[in-house]
Amino acid sequence: MQQSPFVDPDHTHQGGIDFSKLIAAFWQGKWLIVFTTLITIFMGGYYAFVVVTPIYRSSSVVILEPKKDKIVTFQSISDGLTGDTPQVNSAVEILRARSLMDDVVKHLQLDHDPEFNRSLTPPTTKVVLKFQIKRKLGWSVPPEDLSEDNFDRRTRDSAISSLLQKVRIENLPKSTVFRISVQTKQATKSALIADSIAEIYIQNQVSLKIDAASKATVWLEKRVAELQVKLEQAEIKASDFSASTPLVSPESLQALKVQIKSMRERIISAEQAMVLTALESKSLRDADNLDTKIALANDERLTQFAKDKTLKVAFDNRFETIKARATSDHTWARQQLQTLKVSEAELGLQIAKQSQDLISLQQLIREAHATRVLYEHFLSRLKETASQQGIQNANSRVLSSAVIPYKPSEPRKSLILSMSAVLGLNVSICFVLIQELRRTTFRTLDTLERFLGVIGLARLPILPVKRKADFLDHLRAYPSDWFPSEIRSLRTSLLLNTTNKPKIIAVTSALPNEGSGSTALALTFDLVQFGEKVLLIDASQTTNGLNDYFGDEPTRGITSVLRGEHGMDQALHHPENLGADVLFTDEKSVPAADLFLSDAFKSFLNDMKERYDIIVINVPAISATPSTLAVISLAQTVLLNVRLNRTTKHELNTALRSIQHAGITI
Repeated sequence: MQQSPFVDPDHTHQGGIDFSKLIAAFWQGKWLIVFTTLITIFMGGYYAFVVVTPIYRSSSVVILEPKKDKIVTFQSISDGLTGDTPQVNSAVEILRARSLMDDVVKHLQLDHDPEFNRSLTPPTTKVVLKFQIKRKLGWSVPPEDLSEDNFDRRTRDSAISSLLQKVRIENLPKSTVFRISVQTKQATKSALIADSIAEIYIQNQVSLKIDAASKATVWLEKRVAELQVKLEQAEIKASDFSASTPLVSPESLQALKVQIKSMRERIISAEQAMVLTALESKSLRDADNLDTKIALANDERLTQFAKDKTLKVAFDNRFETIKARATSDHTWARQQLQTLKVSEAELGLQIAKQSQDLISLQQLIREAHATRVLYEHFLSRLKETASQQGIQNANSRVLSSAVIPYKPSEPRKSLILSMSAVLGLNVSICFVLIQELRRTTFRTLDTLERFLGVIGLARLPILPVKRKADFLDHLRAYPSDWFPSEIRSLRTSLLLNTTNKPKIIAVTSALPNEGSGSTALALTFDLVQFGEKVLLIDASQTTNGLNDYFGDEPTRGITSVLRGEHGMDQALHHPENLGADVLFTDEKSVPAADLFLSDAFKSFLNDMKERYDIIVINVPAISATPSTLAVISLAQTVLLNVRLNRTTKHELNTALRSIQHAGITI
């Protein structure tokens, strides 16, 4: 598993992140980050300033007045808004209703505006291409054959839908204030539509009240006429009933009730008298001795007759007279009781009849009175409604008319530019991080030192020269720059051991074009400045080597010397701006490179050690030719050039294995 390059290997157990590496990665990819961010900002700016059509927003503010201005007393007709949540929400829905938007479309003829009627705008290439693709795939719906009325209706419905998409209704929190916002491509159009919605909404409220009042007036007139007829009929009926029945009143009915009560008391007394007379008559009839008859008769003359026995006949006659009188009293009491009961029954029927008549009369009177009250109520409401017609006020009013905006609300160019910058920055940072995670090259000298296990002697920058021929002139003109300073540090490190100073220094690299030629040339120049007698040998047989740094193509060089075609003095070059002897490459071929594997080259180097203090050999890359290992095996010091952010770990490993197999130590 590959470890993240941002995790510090010395703190992996703590999960620490090496922020210095992270910052270095960002710094390494700074131009990519800057370029990508600028590209996204440019694209966002092009989109905001060129592609997108400016949209202008204008708002009209309407306030709902929660009050009750009665036109009539009926709640559904006359009440204003109460300001509670359901009515406020209802007002929002009314403002967004398609019927209201239909009135706005008709009023402003928005169905003839290309912004709201897409059929008036020629289709774009994108739309045509999309339609063609759908038709090829069988997804397109064939057009319907519509009548002219249906086509106009569909066009208006489309305009209404487009208008609804451009309208936004907002209820300000804890208030009955509404903001009607409209977004279109024209500033004046946005303000006009916003004002029109508010005005038509208020006009509709007034129209609804006028219609409601008119309907209420018609209904009240009809109702008043009906109640007038009912009232007349009720009064006539009560009058006729009163004329057709005996005069009755609650007082006379109460007198009859008192009379029947008295009669019932007399009936009770008559019943008691009848019972007493019946008992008396029966007792007299049943009496069978003298004492009993005297006691029951309770008559003085009968008592006197009883005392004289000679008057027995008179006693009997007197007793029979008393018995007959008792029987007569019983008969009279019974007849009187019957007479009283008959009178009571007649009086009861009379009371019941008068009670029913009184109830009927009172019912008729109440009905007539109720009809009169209702008639008078509706008549007063009718007069009130008729007097208030035409002065109705809406429950809403415009608090603030729409203002023509002086700048578009969309696109928000600053926001688009900032978001584009953020997007570009994030994308580039992600790309840099991904690139860093996938990196197989070396970004810093520390990373390379840990990988090789050796100390780097110098970190050389790339000189800002356009031509290699200006390389030495730049070194001579700017001796205090970074590159000459690093070369001096390199020379100091190489010559630090004065007792065993290296005589032959080979400069090579893992891959071609990694700076070994400029390093060898700069090191030679510095050694000459330090007072050393230096021979610079260019052994790069497959590349231009050092020739481009001096301009002239040599005809005699190291190859001619090794073959014995020319002498050493004839092949040497003495560039004035270098101050050292140079053996250039005079033949660029693989067979020529095989000369460095011969004993002649070894003998040549031994001879040169006697003539020069130090020999610097520019050796081709290890991967370029097998002769490289043979050359560097003859040197006391081997400098391996590694170009940061270019040489991969795999390529460097391959070069290291080749060097190790040859028994050479870097």
